Amino acid sequence: MKALYSIIIALIFSGSLYSQENENIVSAFIEDENTISVKFAGEVDEDHHLKIELYNDSDRITKVPFRVSTTEYSIKTNIKLDFTKKYIVKVGDSEKQAQPHWKAIDKLYTYEGELGSFYNWNKTDFKLWAPLASKVVLNLYEKGLDEEPYETIELGRKDKGVWHTSVPGNLKGKYYTYSITNYGLTKEVMDPYAKSMAETVRETFFTPRGAIVDQSSTRPSLDYAQIEGYEKREDAIIWEAHVWDITVDPDIQTKAPYGTYDAFSERLDYIKDLGITHIQLLPVLSYTYS
Repeated sequence: MKALYSIIIALIFSGSLYSQENENIVSAFIEDENTISVKFAGEVDEDHHLKIELYNDSDRITKVPFRVSTTEYSIKTNIKLDFTKKYIVKVGDSEKQAQPHWKAIDKLYTYEGELGSFYNWNKTDFKLWAPLASKVVLNLYEKGLDEEPYETIELGRKDKGVWHTSVPGNLKGKYYTYSITNYGLTKEVMDPYAKSMAETVRETFFTPRGAIVDQSSTRPSLDYAQIEGYEKREDAIIWEAHVWDITVDPDIQTKAPYGTYDAFSERLDYIKDLGITHIQLLPVLSYTYS
């Protein structure tokens, strides 16, 4: 009996006994419009019959996998894979949703044009890059803290995964978000390319609103400072600073509340006395609950 146990243990450690756990799917990626790569938890014997099933929603797509390595297989399809749809790879009881690989997204959907909202007195254009979305809806709000939009407009999908709509009328001072549907799940989000945003308060838990602004009216003329001893850029002594961090200490609070640009301006004389010639602010724009 001991000899039998020894043989079994030896087979296990030598890898001669095939483990079903090896067939657990670790990852599945859409590599291009016709290829899905599947990686397994362990080595899959070449002579072991591996049944890989591919599903699109409820439809089964039967394809023969190709062995790439001892732990990885590749599925080639004769249909063009739609990156906005959900594909499930299944082997036995193990299954995994195939996610589009970032390299495939870059190759197919790289876009170098403008994004965000573009205001004119008689219309505003909205452009959003969302290549994996199956639906995008623009939500327009009268005020930044309104809970419900006064109008919703569905965007149209254009090339390179860009969504666009043009809304007639003067929208200056209005606010907006997007409702984006990915793989059947819809979430309301703020435009990452919004040029301004509504005030946020910690008591509210809804998505912050982007603000529609006329940028031509927000650019004051500025003069460059005359700094003693500064003749060339190598003379610069630069600080990186965060408005919140440099003003948050309550022991040095004066008139302006901490975390504000007014409070930051109260510290400038001290910073100047240190010999600092330039300050890089990180960030300079508002952000959620700032």
